[in-house]
Amino acid sequence: MGFIFSLSGAGSVIGNMQRDAVTLAINQINEQGGVVVNGKKHLIRGVFRDDESKPDVGARRMRELARDGIKIVQGGTLANVALAMSEASKEEGVLFMAACAVPSPFFNKSTKAPYSLAILGNAVSVGRSGATYALKEYNPKKLVFFLPDYAWGQMHEEGARQVLANRPDIDFQVVYSPVGTADLTPYIIKVRDMNPDLVVLGHWGADAITALKQVHEMGLQEKTKVMFIWMISVFATAVEPESIDGMKALTFWHHDMEGFRDQTIVDASNKLVKEWVASIGQPPDAYAMAAWLGVKEMVRGIELAKNLEPSDVYNALMKNPDFESPKGPAKWRIDGTPMYKYWAFVLEGKGAGERRDPKWDFGKVLDGYESEEFLVPLKLLGWE
Repeated sequence: MGFIFSLSGAGSVIGNMQRDAVTLAINQINEQGGVVVNGKKHLIRGVFRDDESKPDVGARRMRELARDGIKIVQGGTLANVALAMSEASKEEGVLFMAACAVPSPFFNKSTKAPYSLAILGNAVSVGRSGATYALKEYNPKKLVFFLPDYAWGQMHEEGARQVLANRPDIDFQVVYSPVGTADLTPYIIKVRDMNPDLVVLGHWGADAITALKQVHEMGLQEKTKVMFIWMISVFATAVEPESIDGMKALTFWHHDMEGFRDQTIVDASNKLVKEWVASIGQPPDAYAMAAWLGVKEMVRGIELAKNLEPSDVYNALMKNPDFESPKGPAKWRIDGTPMYKYWAFVLEGKGAGERRDPKWDFGKVLDGYESEEFLVPLKLLGWE
């Protein structure tokens, strides 16, 4: 099985963690004898490649793996790179499991690669969830999204505009910053001077860490309310506790679910965290968990299909779409999007004085959202 992540470049802070997660999943499967095909067990060998955080390199790595005879590939740390990989998988006839949230063209009926799925779903759904939560929790009259200027941020804007289409009473503005900007001061000043009721931060990778640090240093939280989408451990553990103290954030999943209202989620998460700490020495990040889960689903498809043919594996998953996850029961949609029992969790950042562990106890889960309104409607993607 092939794996392509951003092991260098802007996405490497996440990509190397994804590689560790995949390695753990493979080891767990191999310790049980491997993947079962036609009654026989076969050990899995992972072939890893670095996309260097560049779309053209990601596409090239996909073609290289395909030409080496690898038909089942997982990859994607950055949204635009994963989309390029998907296009290459379409040309090569490879089954591609995106390990990050990806833009709408990945799922659109007219442009979708025939054997593509995304374990984290559509990046537009992240924007939809951010806007939906913002309206319900804060009811802002003036809302500003502060985003990175590439596919990830642009999909957030698209999702937010879908949700806000019927809310002309809300003054919605977007401020973009170029990817890799070391000094966000002029952009934060621009956001501040708009006098918003709420600012939603949506940066990713190293840019997310920069944004969280500098928003705090410039005192934006003293001027207005600030929330973050999509929080993961890599970001939260890289900033000072005061940068996220009291900040609400949406997240795909959190390693510490204690106190959450659904005990089955708490138990499933605790089991995974225990295994993870024993193997890797630290709890899993949300994106690491997703990469791990993606491997499990690829293997489930292979065992159902009883072979490695991409069309057979993909069709097997579509015909048997239900699966279990640390986010609760899940089901594949026709567009390759998973529907989890809990699409998003609400996290509140902790200050230094609240933390049981100075690094990893950075937030408390307040709630989880089961609503499908966060997902991009199939009609908008050409399926209905």
